[in-house]
Amino acid sequence: MTNIVVNDGKNLTLKRILGGPANPAIFIGLGKSQTVPTNDTTSLGQECISVTETGYQRIAGAITYNTGDKTAVAEATFNNANISVPTTIYEIGLFDSQTGGNLFAISKIGGISKNGDLSIKVRLTIGIE
Repeated sequence: MTNIVVNDGKNLTLKRILGGPANPAIFIGLGKSQTVPTNDTTSLGQECISVTETGYQRIAGAITYNTGDKTAVAEATFNNANISVPTTIYEIGLFDSQTGGNLFAISKIGGISKNGDLSIKVRLTIGIE
């Protein structure tokens, strides 16, 4: 598994800290690409957003903060009601917009076969060291 806060995500963090214009990165998207991401990655390799993949649109995650261990958690569920077309998910992205926008972080996963019978609960934990 690969987990990266990409360069655009680091820039968004600086903007937020220093009072610049930046939307919060709360939208979770799913993708089908098996390409390995890098720090320069700006989007999911093959985001699930086409007309034939209705319901795979980005979802605003519930955000919780834990100041004790300096982490933030974004969580969303893609359930069987909003995903009915079979596909395999290999990547998860955290964005600052429901469409377009900037990729903050990307996680590469082993592959989850998704159809109308299966819900996927995504939990992304981001920490500061």
